[in-house]
Amino acid sequence: MASGQRSYQFEAPDRLFIEGKELFSLKNYPGCIDKLEAYKQHSKDADLIQEADYMIVYAAYEQGRPNADELLKDYLEDYPASRHSDEVNFLIGSIHFERGEYQKAIFWFNESDIDMLSPEQQEAYSFRLAYSLLQTGEMDKARGYFFADTANRYQVP
Repeated sequence: MASGQRSYQFEAPDRLFIEGKELFSLKNYPGCIDKLEAYKQHSKDADLIQEADYMIVYAAYEQGRPNADELLKDYLEDYPASRHSDEVNFLIGSIHFERGEYQKAIFWFNESDIDMLSPEQQEAYSFRLAYSLLQTGEMDKARGYFFADTANRYQVP
């Protein structure tokens, strides 16, 4: 009986993806981006490349990069049917919210399905959308989203 060994070239891209994903889960965004960018250079797996691209743009958002909104929008253009589209729309809305661009924030929040977000993101979504609606004079719409306990948790820009 003979056993085979995978070559380094076959194993390296998979390892880079796994390491990048682990760094992403640890919130080590600079390391994550480096590994995933290296992975993309050697991989041909479209599904994993899409997942790598998601982690890269999410990391850019978390790092507060000035062009994060453009990177997120590019991701949506490249992957319009992504399972992450609701979260990406929420992140774009959050960037506009932080900039005080409330009309744009409302647009992007409305592009996101709140039910597809994590509980923490749902809470942030509700507060940010309600505050944006208040800032644009839409009091009645804001009431449905604003929860009293979230007002104390988030700073207003």
